[in-house]
Amino acid sequence: MSIEAYTQVTAKLEANRCLMCADPPCACDCPAGVDPRLFIRKIRWDDMEGAVRLLRRTNVLAGSCARICPAGALCGNRCTAKGLARPIDIRGLQRFAMDWEMQNGMIEPAQPARDGRDVAVIGAGPAGLGCAAELAVRGHRVTVYEREGFPGGMLRSCIPSFRLPHDVVDFEVAFIRKLGVEIKYG
Repeated sequence: MSIEAYTQVTAKLEANRCLMCADPPCACDCPAGVDPRLFIRKIRWDDMEGAVRLLRRTNVLAGSCARICPAGALCGNRCTAKGLARPIDIRGLQRFAMDWEMQNGMIEPAQPARDGRDVAVIGAGPAGLGCAAELAVRGHRVTVYEREGFPGGMLRSCIPSFRLPHDVVDFEVAFIRKLGVEIKYG
């Protein structure tokens, strides 16, 4: 169960509880394909930039997911440490890493070489944003067309802002734009 927010000290204490399993069962159920052991190791060794890069490489919406993912039923339920005391707070540590980036400044994404292909993506919801980011990383010039006047889709319109603050979604959209993605509204 996540506490409200970790400090650098409490996050490191929680990260140090991780058993660093050779074949981590916690990675098996993640719909985003995140291997928690990898970013937790970065937090353990005070490499916050590395933790953020790992998370963003796998899931461009890692900050949003850290707030809404049912981790207790997925990775937390499979955590080996669960048999010793309680599972590692994977979601809380992911949130800590992504909040760290918001507080300390965006870690600039590497700019891929462009291949000259233009791609249109319809909708700036989670799927459209994720698709656009992946296409941009692969070198395509991407334009997202969104009917509404804002990006985020259900992240912004259905999830209460006390659970997923709009500034988190805005930060992640800004990161996607830094990849070279253009978003057109209306």
